[in-house]
Amino acid sequence: MTKKYMKILLDEIMQIPKSAKDCIEKNKKIILPRNVPYLGMGASYYACLTLYYCETHIEPFIASEYYHYFSSQKKDLGVLVSQSGESSEILWNIDKFKKIIAITNNPGSTLAKSPKTKEAILLHAGIEKFSTATKTYVNALITMYLGLGLDCAKAIKSLEKNFQGFNEQARENAENVHLYLSKNKHNGLYRNVE
Repeated sequence: MTKKYMKILLDEIMQIPKSAKDCIEKNKKIILPRNVPYLGMGASYYACLTLYYCETHIEPFIASEYYHYFSSQKKDLGVLVSQSGESSEILWNIDKFKKIIAITNNPGSTLAKSPKTKEAILLHAGIEKFSTATKTYVNALITMYLGLGLDCAKAIKSLEKNFQGFNEQARENAENVHLYLSKNKHNGLYRNVE
């Protein structure tokens, strides 16, 4: 990856605190349902799973598995989470519900514009060209925390306060990896620790 692309990637990562703050401000009044399926793929699924482990009484599913194994009867309502709003596995599941709530970063997406979409909740993460699981992942967590009545203000303040330290730590880690790799020929980064 060239320096140009690395700079774009780093810029996107460094936008996380502002993006998170925007998301809180714009989504602070949303209300999300409990005891219904929450479907996602990749980082969107892991955001749903995180809220499940916070004992919010939601039912997280990997969208592709829900479609093939868990959707024998059409449900009244489901929450479908997709950064792009175009993930095929998410779109397959739209007809598994009478109505859906879409959580997406793309207001013009198929998911957001579906006739079954009762409400489209935006992540307000802006464009992500290279790291689609940074700002949108954090903002998906924030959106679900807010919508399910959990306070995340302290976590966001901590993120803002400590974010420059994350950048310094990443630079130190990169230097250590470079030093390790430049000393000898290596086939990987795994190291036995005894």
